[in-house]
Amino acid sequence: MPSGLNSPLKKPALTGILFLFFLWGGLLCLNIILFPYLEKLFAFKTSTYFGFYTVFFGIFFIMAIPAALFIRLFNFKISIMLGLFISGIGTALYIFASQYISFSLFMAGVIILASGITIIQVAANTYIGLLGELNAAAGRLSLGHAISAAGYVFILIFTINPVFTSYESIVNNAKIIQQPYIIIAILIMLMLLLYTQLRFPKSTDQRSMLWFTGRSAFYLSVTGIFIYSGTEIMIIRLIQDSQQGIHSSSFISLMLLAYWAGMMTGRLLGFVLFQRFSPLLILLINGLTAIIIFIAALFDISSNTLWFLLPTGLLNGIIFPVFFISGLQQSENPSYFDGALLIMATSGGAIIPLFYNYFSTIYGEWMSLIIILICYLIITIITFIQSKVPSLADSKLALNKK
Repeated sequence: MPSGLNSPLKKPALTGILFLFFLWGGLLCLNIILFPYLEKLFAFKTSTYFGFYTVFFGIFFIMAIPAALFIRLFNFKISIMLGLFISGIGTALYIFASQYISFSLFMAGVIILASGITIIQVAANTYIGLLGELNAAAGRLSLGHAISAAGYVFILIFTINPVFTSYESIVNNAKIIQQPYIIIAILIMLMLLLYTQLRFPKSTDQRSMLWFTGRSAFYLSVTGIFIYSGTEIMIIRLIQDSQQGIHSSSFISLMLLAYWAGMMTGRLLGFVLFQRFSPLLILLINGLTAIIIFIAALFDISSNTLWFLLPTGLLNGIIFPVFFISGLQQSENPSYFDGALLIMATSGGAIIPLFYNYFSTIYGEWMSLIIILICYLIITIITFIQSKVPSLADSKLALNKK
């Protein structure tokens, strides 16, 4: 079977997967921009380091391996449909929670929605990685995540005014968030109907039945994704929080829009550039550039951090696709259990921001920038080491072998 994107058997399934990226991008965006307001609204507010981010990304750690077990028992298609169904339940809970301003319903929605998205992420990311030659997989996954970023941009454009209201008026405006969640709930139901008709290539290779097969370089990718996930959340929180009282809420939301538009652009560029250049080389250049940006931010006397944060969207875009595929390439026999470990690593979005909350509360924004700088240093070092390790990738993968 050809390794490109034009195979007749692959095309319907791949189209369905790519739209799935758009859908979960919108869901993730809604949650990320809503969480700070929910934390302000409910009991823990900003006085503790525990919050909705911790719960949401912590579920990725808990549910990733069960998702891989479910794929092993059934298949990618049924697993994705289960993830969609669970996500639909979580979305419905958000709608009811916004109607009654209920902490319990919001928290239940967070847990259930995160569980559904975890199953989808394990299945979809691994599926795209294994659907063709692994040497070209970074470009495929970068395209998928560019579409996911487009979901972020789409949601921000249509929810920019309702969501970014002042903290004091969040209670009065909570019901307004029902509209985007209702739209996504309808899209989820349509996706479920669509997936009943899609045909996925069946996995007959024994490698797909293996458990964890990665070597030491594989766990470098796991570490890289863990660090990156936390770094991205810290940057988003800095954009949301650092300029309060200086700029209007609408201005801050425009900056978030610019950040995610940069991520979408970076991933599209990755899709193009990875066809000619080594993904790890491009990621190494991005990491060095981010280090320079944050060193400059530390010594900026104007303390206008926001303008240093925006370019990182363009640079961050390719980190997850490159590390995810690099991890699979360092696995002796890539399987969805390897994919599950890589998705588990996104729980860095739950843990690393705790350090950001702690240090920013005690030492201020400057110390937060140092933490982010250290994260980029680690990402760059991991990228450099992986670029020196021979890949185990071959041209025939589990989903294509007969």
